Amino acid sequence: MKLQKQSVEIGPYTTWLNPQSIPKHRISYLEFGDPNNQNILICAHGLTRNAYDFAKLGTALGDTYRVIALCYPGRGDSDFFTDKNHYNYQVYMQDTLLVLEKLNIKNNLHNIIWLGTSMGGIIGMTLASKYKDIFKGMILNDIGPFLPAEVLLRIIKYASQVVYFDDLDSAKQHLKIIYDQFGISDEADWDYLTQHSFKLNIDGKYQMNYDPMIVHGVDTDSNKLKDVTMWPIWHNIECPLLVIHGALSNILQNSTIKEMQKSRDFDLYTVYYAGHAPALMTNDQILVIRSWINKILYNIR
Repeated sequence: MKLQKQSVEIGPYTTWLNPQSIPKHRISYLEFGDPNNQNILICAHGLTRNAYDFAKLGTALGDTYRVIALCYPGRGDSDFFTDKNHYNYQVYMQDTLLVLEKLNIKNNLHNIIWLGTSMGGIIGMTLASKYKDIFKGMILNDIGPFLPAEVLLRIIKYASQVVYFDDLDSAKQHLKIIYDQFGISDEADWDYLTQHSFKLNIDGKYQMNYDPMIVHGVDTDSNKLKDVTMWPIWHNIECPLLVIHGALSNILQNSTIKEMQKSRDFDLYTVYYAGHAPALMTNDQILVIRSWINKILYNIR
């Protein structure tokens, strides 16, 4: 199913908490499948990633669902903010709701499944906690309600660095190092990921296609950075859940999964050859996602 690259303008608006005036900005997204299909899969990427991470998944699932992969501000083809303070979860959540509104996607008219990798999972959990009926189901890709500080520190440090490359082959080798836990073995998938992870700057060098200011506001002092706990949010989620766990992950740890299982039932799929986070590009991963959505929407097992 061929992808369609789209965008919408949202804003200006004021955030709910700690009010900020957010200017008008453009959100890019990829769409697959029949735009009139009432069964919709919304995909949300990780911290430094973008909508193209879900292109292979969307191409495969677009025959059955309408698939929309969002690209949050400061990433990929979406606008970058001039004020670094605007990169925060309040903005990402309101952007999500405004994009759905622009696309006339409503939970009383559509069956919405949320798929969030890492940061995208946090956005989904928070929305599902606040708006009980917004999603028919939710898939969390290697993320839960507890994030250890030492791992967050490593992610923030690499995300804030700007590295330049003379050619895409060198850039690809860099990707293979920083995303070695994605569980990618197909060279064509690495080529695709490289193509959509870098941009050519005015000096003719390749750099990662995101604003390094997206990590602004997070204190990188190892003595001050604390574990992130979101247990009240987790306990407030009522929709059916599939948790995808990279067995080698240092973000979603086994102890966290055991604690999650104490408070509610959910389906768990472990990807034994991946860590944080499974790339969702292999046939086995795509099949599990398709089967789970069919179970939620059609009670097909």
